[in-house]
Amino acid sequence: MSDSGIKQDRIAVTGATGFVARGLIQKLQQSAFYVPVGVARTPPINTKADKYHAVGDIGPHTEWRGALDGCSVVVHTAARVHVLDEKDVDPDAAFHAVNVAGTRRLAEQAARVGVRKFVFLSSAGVHGPLTFEHPFTEKSGYNPHTAYAVSKRDAEEALWRVAENTGMEVVIVRPPLVYGPGEVPGNFGKLVHIIRRGLPLPLASIVNRRSFISRDNLVDFLMTCLAHPAAANDTFLVSDDDDQSTPDVIRAIANGLGKRPRLWPVPAPVLTRGLAVVGRGAMANQLCGSFKLDITHARRRLAWNPPQTFSQAIQLAMRQ
Repeated sequence: MSDSGIKQDRIAVTGATGFVARGLIQKLQQSAFYVPVGVARTPPINTKADKYHAVGDIGPHTEWRGALDGCSVVVHTAARVHVLDEKDVDPDAAFHAVNVAGTRRLAEQAARVGVRKFVFLSSAGVHGPLTFEHPFTEKSGYNPHTAYAVSKRDAEEALWRVAENTGMEVVIVRPPLVYGPGEVPGNFGKLVHIIRRGLPLPLASIVNRRSFISRDNLVDFLMTCLAHPAAANDTFLVSDDDDQSTPDVIRAIANGLGKRPRLWPVPAPVLTRGLAVVGRGAMANQLCGSFKLDITHARRRLAWNPPQTFSQAIQLAMRQ
């Protein structure tokens, strides 16, 4: 209970030092209804969470209960993500240990100590790497093409089994690529770095449409899931609902950075074949293919609309 008499829910946010979790913790602190509890593998140099717990390596034997004490909700953002310079001798097993076994262990212990809602940050990649005529919906079915996406699918299935056995509410959130202010992880951050340096990109001829979501929009949706009773035991695709082509993304980033976009044309089939030859087929899909999400379900079920357009969010992100 706060000094104002408002009942506050303690929210355990895993992956507390990560890109999405940092934004969520900040938003939770601004609310009168929530107290964030940051949870991560190791103690951070600096965290803004009111409470913080280090749990060590995440896997089938992680002890979560101390971090969950008094919490009514878990938002699980911690994960083993795409590894560009993979050094593990068995990446599939490594993804499974963290993203599947670790998630199952957390959910089981959360249910045991009375957590009522478990919000899981999954990935739209569970549906596959590309869309063609129609965007993905929640009913599109599983078709993961990477070890990461496979592990997210398996984690979702493990969570539904825990929910069935315990009665704990589960909410699955499937975002596309997430971007925002500061150091953005993954390929989006690499693209920003290339554009900042003024390097030319052979992408002017690409004609595609891709869904993205800003961190602020994703955090807003997660906050909606915490508050809305209709989110319980459901799955949601989310995005900015403002799909972009790869050249348009580059122009928007460049404009936000005050740079001139340096784009030159190479036919998409030539670029795709060239990247495939050097073992970069996944990159070819990301740069040249379409990946569109339909967020109608989130709109209708939770009355949620993204607060920011892609253009607005990119401008804000590049200024910080």
